[in-house]
Amino acid sequence: MGHHWPDGTIEVIDSKSGDRVPAEDELAQDLQAAFYRSLAADRFRELRPPEIQVSFYFLPVATRVSVVFEKEDFVRHCASLTSK
Repeated sequence: MGHHWPDGTIEVIDSKSGDRVPAEDELAQDLQAAFYRSLAADRFRELRPPEIQVSFYFLPVATRVSVVFEKEDFVRHCASLTSK
């Protein structure tokens, strides 16, 4: 699911059924969130969004955690995974 905000930002939304809510800095290191960002960047490249935000909504505790990824963040995160 996603949303295209008036300022051009693309938000990718994932609803979660768990009640463990990660901190924003933990989400920034999350591979699933980085993958969502990469897919959105590819899918909406013609829109040239100024930002791509990934939001996880934790339904049982009615909490949203969001992070904005830069392209360099995804590349760096993938490189760190291959070096392990």
